Amino acid sequence: MLRAERLEVAYGGVVALQDVSLEVAEGECLAVLGANGAGKSTLLRTLARGVRQRAGHLWLDGARIDRWAADRAARHGIALVPEGRRLFAGLTVRENLEVGAARLRRAEVGGRLGDVLRWFPELDQRLDLAAGRLSGGEQQMVGVGRALMGRPRLLLVDELSLGLAPLVTRRIYEILGQISASGIGVVLVEQYTDLALAAAGRALVLEKGRCVFGGTAEELRRRPELLETAYLGRELLAPVSAAPGEPAAERAAAAGRRGAGDGRRWPAVAEMRLRLEAPEKRRIEEAARAAGMDANEWIRAALRGSEAVKDGEV
Repeated sequence: MLRAERLEVAYGGVVALQDVSLEVAEGECLAVLGANGAGKSTLLRTLARGVRQRAGHLWLDGARIDRWAADRAARHGIALVPEGRRLFAGLTVRENLEVGAARLRRAEVGGRLGDVLRWFPELDQRLDLAAGRLSGGEQQMVGVGRALMGRPRLLLVDELSLGLAPLVTRRIYEILGQISASGIGVVLVEQYTDLALAAAGRALVLEKGRCVFGGTAEELRRRPELLETAYLGRELLAPVSAAPGEPAAERAAAAGRRGAGDGRRWPAVAEMRLRLEAPEKRRIEEAARAAGMDANEWIRAALRGSEAVKDGEV
């Protein structure tokens, strides 16, 4: 379905991805692993066409999509669930979900909402509640549900477990497995390698923007030195003394005890974060400003089919 070949992405003079290739088939789950700053989020944004690569090529169903914009990729079934969810906190759960269905015919929206609620029945009693009042887990469900409302063929999920309790995380992973089993391809960025490898059939490990492993999840499980790289990152760790033959997992645990971190909390000097809004949200906010309206007001007008909002602008 989707194939990337030798992608290279740079922000100014900083190379974020270099020589990265991958393939994702329908109904397949691919885990993208790596320490903070390895290029995982940049890879997802590039696949969603929110970031343009400097070199390399992308194909969707055999057609080159190198020059596609994010909205065209979304129309052809590529959906991104960004890190941090980025919901419209002042809109209801129903309205946030309906934003994801903006490109469907109005007659299809109700049926698609029913499909999403079958995956996320927890949201059924929350539809009229403001999204900002939900728990973190419920907000993540809305974020994934919003992406699913557009009937995607490929779902790109960035940091699914970020800030969530373990039980909630496992519940959402169960749903993600159902989504993949329904035929939707999934590319999953995750810091917790055990969760990601349990959900995915194949895995990609990035280190400093380069792919250092590509293969099956089972092959990666047999490579403890790569799992240590994926979770902690080699060169950011303080040296840890180890007895000869000490397993990599024990070395990683020792590093954690010495304050090297758990893959999520690096010192500021060791990590560069580029915060980019999801293309859909940014486009909506720009359209609202052009119409002289608040973003929430503009969305509600669009969902009602108001003449004040032109069709196709969402």
